[in-house]
Amino acid sequence: MEAKEAIKSLEKSPEFKKWRKKDKESCLSNAFLILEEPDKWSIGYYSKKKNRITTFEIGKQITIKPYEKIFSTGEEVKELKLDDVKTGLDNAVGICNTFRKKNYPSENSIKTIIVLQNLSIGQVYNITYLTSAFSTLNMKIDTSSGKILKHTLVPLFRFDKGSN
Repeated sequence: MEAKEAIKSLEKSPEFKKWRKKDKESCLSNAFLILEEPDKWSIGYYSKKKNRITTFEIGKQITIKPYEKIFSTGEEVKELKLDDVKTGLDNAVGICNTFRKKNYPSENSIKTIIVLQNLSIGQVYNITYLTSAFSTLNMKIDTSSGKILKHTLVPLFRFDKGSN
């Protein structure tokens, strides 16, 4: 299921409507998915006033995790604009897979984590591969154009000579 579909489905649900009556100021801030679990979206709504996030987990049922501290990288949490999502999830993953196979052929993915969010570089699919070589390969795909805005490969472990 695409992020847009999951969000629209959530926003039509009785659970969301009940929550929204109590919280009118929080804005849509992210959609999270582990690709290998395609029917388990987590959708976040950010309250600037409270500096907290409410997360809706969508599976067979909708569960609400009310007002948790945000995981902060120091960036301002921005509203996610669904109208700016022109590139579908399958297309974004395809772009990343093609890039990974061409530029990092030895980095085979064992898990793929996707976050749809609005960052300082723009609104992106923030796609991270956990690889069998114990690295993370991260790519940020512009949701409008489908272009790769940034990519990094980081080893999870570093083995230095002489370390105990």
